Amino acid sequence: MRGYIREIDSLRAGAVLLVLVHHWLTGFFEAFPIGRFGVRLFFVLSGFLITSILLESRTRIAAGASTVGGELKTFYARRTLRIFPVYYALLVVTAAAGMSVVVDTLPWHMLYASNVYFALRGEWNEYVTHLWSLSVEEQFYAVWPLTILFLPRRWMLAGLIGLVVAAPLFRFALALADVNPIAVRILTPSCFDTLGMGALLAFARFDDWGTERWTARCFVLGAPLLVATLIVGLRAPDAVFVLVFQDFAVGLLSVAVLNLVILNAGAAWLAPLRLKPILYVGQISYGIYLYHLFVTHAVASALPTAGSASKIPLYLIGTLLVAALSWELFEKPINGLKRHFPYAPATRFSNEAPSAVL
Repeated sequence: MRGYIREIDSLRAGAVLLVLVHHWLTGFFEAFPIGRFGVRLFFVLSGFLITSILLESRTRIAAGASTVGGELKTFYARRTLRIFPVYYALLVVTAAAGMSVVVDTLPWHMLYASNVYFALRGEWNEYVTHLWSLSVEEQFYAVWPLTILFLPRRWMLAGLIGLVVAAPLFRFALALADVNPIAVRILTPSCFDTLGMGALLAFARFDDWGTERWTARCFVLGAPLLVATLIVGLRAPDAVFVLVFQDFAVGLLSVAVLNLVILNAGAAWLAPLRLKPILYVGQISYGIYLYHLFVTHAVASALPTAGSASKIPLYLIGTLLVAALSWELFEKPINGLKRHFPYAPATRFSNEAPSAVL
């Protein structure tokens, strides 16, 4: 399957919905961290799409149709146009408005080090907690293009497998050292398994290994492991077993879902994933993720005495409205500047990688 895969945008919509549900119905999901599952799905999508793009870049370089410098310039220019303007605009506006939770932590977020801040702190900071995953992705984007473009071909498979294995080992080492659970989960090396699983799927498809059996195998491995971590997590949500294996299990299930969608793109039974409203939510998922907790703060401040359940429709409507306006009036025009930095010829997987992740 070459070209734009519409159903992948719907997977983004599903991932961001998991985060919204988790944050707005926190009391119902203390033992079932559905929001974290959405973030890991975003990481798998990012690993897959970014690696697919970079493997095409590598092919063009090898064929003499481009240069390393040219490919890196195009990659970073396109990522910058998609991610930075709205992110920094939001930080500047909320800081200028005197939002203390932003002002007090602004340098960390400006440097895309939010995950490091929360890891050192060992606790969340209400309306900016979600920025940690954006920091993970930016740190990943900083080094991954260089890795894919310069790593010798004969070492690539071993490198990708090593990346997937390294994350649970890193989490295990931190857990044994009694590092706080937030740090165990959100430091960038802790996320290498989900990012790496997406990258490994991209590599397998690019080399035409045949991934028809990946969905079943990933599900058979991931589902029982996830159930086991959830059962243990009911009694001890920060148990070493949960910290080490839960994200790994979610990564396997995310790969199963992504591979199933890719193999069946365009199939009649996936028609719901091609509905325009769902695709649009996927298209603006970065904004939804970026704005949703700030909208939550605004609604809660405006209606301090209203019940939590009654605010949820306002959270949803407000978030979708702000994200849609942001996309149409601000992000989309800037995104249009990507035409000055085209990938040529067209890549196999032209969906731009998601930026949130939650």
